[in-house]
Amino acid sequence: MAAFINASTLALLNAGSVPMCGVVCAVAVGRLRSPPVKDPKHPPTLLLDPTDDEASASGASGCFAFMFATDGSGMAGQLVWTNWQATADTLDDDELVHASALARSGAKQIWLSMKESVRYMDGPPPVFDIGVSRLKIAEDEVMGSANEQEVDDDAKMEI
Repeated sequence: MAAFINASTLALLNAGSVPMCGVVCAVAVGRLRSPPVKDPKHPPTLLLDPTDDEASASGASGCFAFMFATDGSGMAGQLVWTNWQATADTLDDDELVHASALARSGAKQIWLSMKESVRYMDGPPPVFDIGVSRLKIAEDEVMGSANEQEVDDDAKMEI
Protein backbone atom coordinates (compact mmCIF):
# COMPACT_ATOMS: atom_id res chain seq x y z
CA MET A 1 0.00 0.00 0.00
CA ALA A 2 2.84 2.39 0.86
CA ALA A 3 4.42 1.85 -2.56
CA PHE A 4 1.10 2.63 -4.29
CA ILE A 5 0.69 5.86 -2.32
CA ASN A 6 4.27 6.98 -2.97
CA ALA A 7 4.04 6.11 -6.68
CA SER A 8 0.79 8.08 -6.97
CA THR A 9 2.38 11.08 -5.29
CA LEU A 10 5.36 10.95 -7.64
CA ALA A 11 3.05 10.67 -10.66
CA LEU A 12 1.15 13.78 -9.55
CA LEU A 13 4.41 15.65 -8.98
CA ASN A 14 5.67 14.58 -12.38
CA ALA A 15 2.48 15.79 -14.06
CA GLY A 16 3.27 19.29 -12.83
CA SER A 17 -0.19 20.58 -13.69
CA VAL A 18 -2.01 19.22 -10.64
CA PRO A 19 -2.24 21.79 -7.84
CA MET A 20 -1.14 20.22 -4.56
CA CYS A 21 -1.13 21.70 -1.06
CA GLY A 22 1.44 19.15 0.10
CA VAL A 23 3.05 15.82 -0.60
CA VAL A 24 1.73 12.54 0.78
CA CYS A 25 4.35 9.95 1.70
CA ALA A 26 3.69 6.54 3.21
CA VAL A 27 5.56 3.71 4.92
CA ALA A 28 4.68 0.31 6.29
CA VAL A 29 5.27 -0.64 9.92
CA GLY A 30 5.10 -4.08 11.50
CA ARG A 31 5.36 -5.35 15.04
CA LEU A 32 6.98 -8.63 15.84
CA ARG A 33 4.73 -10.87 17.86
CA SER A 34 4.91 -9.88 21.48
CA PRO A 35 5.57 -12.35 24.28
CA PRO A 36 2.47 -13.81 26.00
CA VAL A 37 3.01 -11.58 29.04
CA LYS A 38 3.53 -7.87 28.56
CA ASP A 39 6.88 -6.80 29.91
CA PRO A 40 7.44 -3.03 30.18
CA LYS A 41 11.21 -3.61 30.18
CA HIS A 42 11.00 -5.30 26.77
CA PRO A 43 8.36 -3.63 24.60
CA PRO A 44 7.50 -5.29 21.29
CA THR A 45 9.84 -4.60 18.39
CA LEU A 46 8.50 -2.29 15.68
CA LEU A 47 9.91 -2.62 12.18
CA LEU A 48 9.90 0.07 9.53
CA ASP A 49 9.21 -1.28 6.03
CA PRO A 50 9.15 -4.96 7.05
CA THR A 51 10.06 -7.68 4.57
CA ASP A 52 7.41 -10.18 3.48
CA ASP A 53 8.68 -12.73 6.02
CA GLU A 54 8.70 -10.16 8.81
CA ALA A 55 5.21 -8.96 7.87
CA SER A 56 3.81 -12.48 7.95
CA ALA A 57 5.37 -13.03 11.38
CA SER A 58 4.07 -9.74 12.78
CA GLY A 59 1.38 -9.47 15.41
CA ALA A 60 0.32 -6.07 14.09
CA SER A 61 1.02 -4.12 10.96
CA GLY A 62 -0.18 -1.31 8.81
CA CYS A 63 0.58 1.54 6.49
CA PHE A 64 0.84 5.15 7.63
CA ALA A 65 0.48 8.10 5.24
CA PHE A 66 1.62 11.61 6.15
CA MET A 67 1.19 15.00 4.47
CA PHE A 68 4.30 17.17 4.18
CA ALA A 69 4.28 20.81 3.11
CA THR A 70 6.83 23.61 3.28
CA ASP A 71 4.47 26.53 2.82
CA GLY A 72 4.04 27.27 6.53
CA SER A 73 0.66 25.52 6.67
CA GLY A 74 1.73 23.46 9.68
CA MET A 75 1.67 20.22 7.73
CA ALA A 76 5.10 19.03 8.75
CA GLY A 77 4.32 15.35 8.76
CA GLN A 78 0.64 15.32 9.68
CA LEU A 79 -0.90 11.83 9.75
CA VAL A 80 -3.65 11.67 7.13
CA TRP A 81 -4.38 7.93 6.94
CA THR A 82 -3.51 4.58 8.48
CA ASN A 83 -4.77 1.02 8.29
CA TRP A 84 -2.94 -0.23 11.42
CA GLN A 85 -4.36 -3.58 12.50
CA ALA A 86 -3.67 -5.74 15.51
CA THR A 87 -5.48 -8.61 17.12
CA ALA A 88 -8.01 -7.50 19.73
CA ASP A 89 -6.05 -8.92 22.65
CA THR A 90 -2.84 -7.14 21.66
CA LEU A 91 -4.23 -3.77 20.59
CA ASP A 92 -2.43 -1.10 22.57
CA ASP A 93 -2.88 2.67 22.17
CA ASP A 94 0.71 3.40 23.26
CA GLU A 95 1.98 0.99 20.65
CA LEU A 96 -0.03 2.79 17.96
CA VAL A 97 1.53 6.10 19.04
CA HIS A 98 5.04 4.57 18.85
CA ALA A 99 4.30 2.97 15.47
CA SER A 100 3.03 6.30 14.16
CA ALA A 101 6.16 8.12 15.37
CA LEU A 102 8.42 5.52 13.72
CA ALA A 103 6.39 5.77 10.52
CA ARG A 104 6.61 9.59 10.55
CA SER A 105 10.40 9.45 10.68
CA GLY A 106 10.48 6.96 7.78
CA ALA A 107 7.98 8.98 5.73
CA LYS A 108 10.06 12.10 6.31
CA GLN A 109 13.06 10.35 4.75
CA ILE A 110 10.92 9.43 1.75
CA TRP A 111 9.71 13.03 1.49
CA LEU A 112 13.29 14.32 1.53
CA SER A 113 14.21 11.82 -1.22
CA MET A 114 11.23 12.95 -3.28
CA LYS A 115 12.24 16.60 -2.85
CA GLU A 116 15.74 15.78 -4.02
CA SER A 117 14.55 13.91 -7.11
CA VAL A 118 11.93 16.53 -8.03
CA ARG A 119 14.55 19.26 -7.81
CA TYR A 120 16.17 17.86 -10.95
CA MET A 121 12.92 17.58 -12.93
CA ASP A 122 13.27 21.14 -14.25
CA GLY A 123 16.97 20.75 -14.95
CA PRO A 124 18.67 21.27 -18.29
CA PRO A 125 16.95 19.69 -21.28
CA PRO A 126 18.15 16.24 -22.26
CA VAL A 127 21.06 16.06 -24.65
CA PHE A 128 19.99 14.79 -28.05
CA ASP A 129 22.24 13.02 -30.48
CA ILE A 130 22.18 15.45 -33.38
CA GLY A 131 24.77 13.59 -35.43
CA VAL A 132 22.13 12.64 -38.02
CA SER A 133 21.00 16.25 -38.42
CA ARG A 134 24.57 17.42 -38.85
CA LEU A 135 25.12 14.72 -41.45
CA LYS A 136 22.05 15.89 -43.37
CA ILE A 137 23.22 19.51 -43.19
CA ALA A 138 26.64 18.49 -44.52
CA GLU A 139 25.05 16.55 -47.40
CA ASP A 140 22.81 19.49 -48.32
CA GLU A 141 25.75 21.89 -48.30
CA VAL A 142 27.70 19.62 -50.59
CA MET A 143 24.74 19.13 -52.94
CA GLY A 144 23.84 22.81 -52.86
CA SER A 145 20.17 21.87 -52.90
CA ALA A 146 18.93 24.01 -50.02
CA ASN A 147 19.48 27.44 -48.61
CA GLU A 148 20.60 27.94 -44.99
CA GLN A 149 17.07 28.60 -43.69
CA GLU A 150 15.77 25.33 -45.16
CA VAL A 151 18.71 23.42 -43.66
CA ASP A 152 18.05 24.96 -40.23
CA ASP A 153 14.33 24.11 -40.46
CA ASP A 154 15.14 20.54 -41.49
CA ALA A 155 17.60 20.16 -38.61
CA LYS A 156 15.04 21.42 -36.11
CA MET A 157 12.40 19.03 -37.38
CA GLU A 158 14.71 16.03 -37.20
CA ILE A 159 15.68 16.74 -33.59
